[in-house]
Amino acid sequence: MPISAAHKSRLLDDIHWGRLIVGFCLTAVLSLSVHTVMIDVLHVPYPSQEVKALLPFRLITNLAVAFGAVWLYGALRKDLPRRGWALPAIILFLLMCGLNETLRGWLMNAYCNAPFLESALFLGLVTLAGTLYYASTAALVALGWRYMRTDGQKVLGLLAIVLLLTLVISPLAALAREETATHFKYLSPLNGWCIMPYGPNILIPAYATFIEPALACMICVAFCWNYLPGGFWTKVLAFTLLIMALKQQLFAAFLYAFYAKLLEWTAPERHQNVPE
Repeated sequence: MPISAAHKSRLLDDIHWGRLIVGFCLTAVLSLSVHTVMIDVLHVPYPSQEVKALLPFRLITNLAVAFGAVWLYGALRKDLPRRGWALPAIILFLLMCGLNETLRGWLMNAYCNAPFLESALFLGLVTLAGTLYYASTAALVALGWRYMRTDGQKVLGLLAIVLLLTLVISPLAALAREETATHFKYLSPLNGWCIMPYGPNILIPAYATFIEPALACMICVAFCWNYLPGGFWTKVLAFTLLIMALKQQLFAAFLYAFYAKLLEWTAPERHQNVPE
């Protein structure tokens, strides 16, 4: 059921903004610190290799993304009952971009390459082409939502979205990135200067830009918390799984080990090249 205006007002009145801001900052810092310590201190190799296996890696990943997107879109429709389908779809698109660090990835990659302006323009165009995946996901969910009335229709609709994402949208998004990179290759970065161990000149902007996924996560919980099942800790678990699904990380950790060439990246001799 939609949340009434009075309920929303009471909900906002109960917020302790000081605690919210402090908690938000602590959460963002602690979240990124796990990543930083693993790479910069423990020398765990970053899993940057692209996995092109269609089945089951991409299919399972798209299944998780589609399920999470459909669920979140449903929560947005409940919270915005009079806004039609477009506004929830736009919000879903922006949240997916934010959770997957679209803006942050562009800024940090441009910052770590020289010359900066050319790198920012080149990487911005490639990043923009890559958002086709998130835009298409939001559009498919919004268009399919009107036909998802019964449980059977929801299952069929979800499967249709997954197949379209796997067989059409994912390849098109990858092709769009590749074609954009090829067309504007004269702007491509010439010199990457961010090397480990990372100093303050890298860590400070890295932490500052992490506000994007942290803010997207907070907006997600504001929209969907009342619709998550169970008590407090069950809601926490369900929300964690939802965010991992939308970030394409729910099953990635398990599947990546089978499809990526990790042996050469985890070999002991590779760590000898890491600056101490």
